[in-house]
Amino acid sequence: MQPQQPYAQQYPQQGPVQGAYGSPQPMPQPAQPSQPQWNQQPYPQQPAMQAQPTPQTNGYNPYAYPGEYDQPKAKGPNIKLIAIIGGAVLLLIIIGAVVATSGSGNNSGNEPTSSTQGTSEQSTSDAGKDIIDRTDNTLDLSKKINNKETLKPQTLKAKTGQQVNLSSGFSFMVTKTEDFSSSNPTTKPADGKKFVIATVIVGNRNQSGNISVSYLDFRLRDKSNQLLAGSGATNEVLNNPLASPTELKPGEQLTGKVVFEVNSNETDWVFKHSETYQKTTDDTTFTVEGEIVIQLATAAASSTGTTSQTGETAGGTTTVN
Repeated sequence: MQPQQPYAQQYPQQGPVQGAYGSPQPMPQPAQPSQPQWNQQPYPQQPAMQAQPTPQTNGYNPYAYPGEYDQPKAKGPNIKLIAIIGGAVLLLIIIGAVVATSGSGNNSGNEPTSSTQGTSEQSTSDAGKDIIDRTDNTLDLSKKINNKETLKPQTLKAKTGQQVNLSSGFSFMVTKTEDFSSSNPTTKPADGKKFVIATVIVGNRNQSGNISVSYLDFRLRDKSNQLLAGSGATNEVLNNPLASPTELKPGEQLTGKVVFEVNSNETDWVFKHSETYQKTTDDTTFTVEGEIVIQLATAAASSTGTTSQTGETAGGTTTVN
């Protein structure tokens, strides 16, 4: 009978074996069975995942709906707005050029000077000016106007032999002034008075529409600034188209006579034509007027009043340009 081994020897110690010098010796490892060799490819290395922050809900869905945070598309320039602004700037430039042109050169070199209010397009030719020097005793009506566009407040000052062109389309000119004696013995001026007769040419520069004119459309202003109406003695001048209202067609002109009763000791006056218009927008009125400084001729007219100083037959002639 073999002696029994101590209980501790039944379970040998699994720790390292002490060598001769007390150093641990590695335990023998059991043989590993051979593994079959496969043609294995290593997996490519995946990038490390970034930790995503936990969205703060605060009571709403943190995940945007489709299109909720899409960036707005950039808009191109507003072509229509640019065109409107450009057109307005161009219109202002054109208006400024027209105003500058109309405000310069009117009545240049003429005495007396003319003063005008308002604006209207003026031609560079003499026919388009407010005051025109004339030497042939006729009006220049070649520049036709539309008075709906040109009508404006106006005061023009000229002298004998100058054509006055009003913005209404009416033109007139005084060629001479002389003493007048009526052939009617009952037609006599008052004491200290005398008759003077002015030869005046009138014309219509409008593109359309007639103008009615007579001697009652004119006044004479004396040195005391008193306005004198035409005398009834005008009716005694033979063949005088201004003795009664006469229609002037566009482009038409005529020569007539106007008689005034003035102070005997005066020789200088102002021959005046004035028109009054009313604005339909605010019911205000404005005037369009022209004044011609005249002087009495040294020679007297014939006692019959039918022949002028130069022998010209008194009366009117109509010329259509």
